[in-house]
Amino acid sequence: MAVVPRGQDTDPRWRKLVKLAVHEFRNPLGVVVGYLRMLDRENVGPLTPQQRRFLEEVEKSCSRMSALLKEVHDVSNLESGTAVFNRSTIDLPALLAEVIANLPPAPYQKVTVELGGERALRVYGDSNRLKSAFSSIITALRRELIETDRLAVVVRAQPVQDGTAIRITVGDPARIEQLQSMARTELSAFDEWERGSLGLTLPAASRIIEAHGGWLLAPPDDAKGAAVICIPGV
Repeated sequence: MAVVPRGQDTDPRWRKLVKLAVHEFRNPLGVVVGYLRMLDRENVGPLTPQQRRFLEEVEKSCSRMSALLKEVHDVSNLESGTAVFNRSTIDLPALLAEVIANLPPAPYQKVTVELGGERALRVYGDSNRLKSAFSSIITALRRELIETDRLAVVVRAQPVQDGTAIRITVGDPARIEQLQSMARTELSAFDEWERGSLGLTLPAASRIIEAHGGWLLAPPDDAKGAAVICIPGV
């Protein structure tokens, strides 16, 4: 399962443009944040309760913009193959258990995420980046559930031509067996761009999985609410 490099047919000037844009946006944003801090500390006079509420909303938007700029920068580095990975041998089910335990609260409904399958399956990769990728994917799929308030994450080893792969199937528990039985050729592309309110975390997640020699796909009949991830095992 070799890594498929991205961006080989992309104009190399595009990466420079993205980096320049991130830098140019950060400069005025830094100035705005600096003045907001001065207002927050009441350096230029006391704030009324209403003014402080307005200021808090502006600060939240600035924080979100700063996070988006970081995501743009990260995706650009992942796309170009220049992102740094600190790799080690990882117990993947244990990592997934930690990810699930630390998922952010679901905004619309309480969803139980259940981890099942095999234990003590190991991969060679960047623990922090994989945590970020899995958290983003599971969070996105959890938001898309309609007919159930449970999401299953099942981890299995499967033999491949050049060794062993670890397959992670995520979806409605009622469909998990069907999803597990599907071959890679029966699955469809996972559209990381069609899910709102998640910034660029899903495009980054897809590229992190690929940088580990794996792939991220979706069921052929419904790209929402389920996904299949495969990563080489060790």
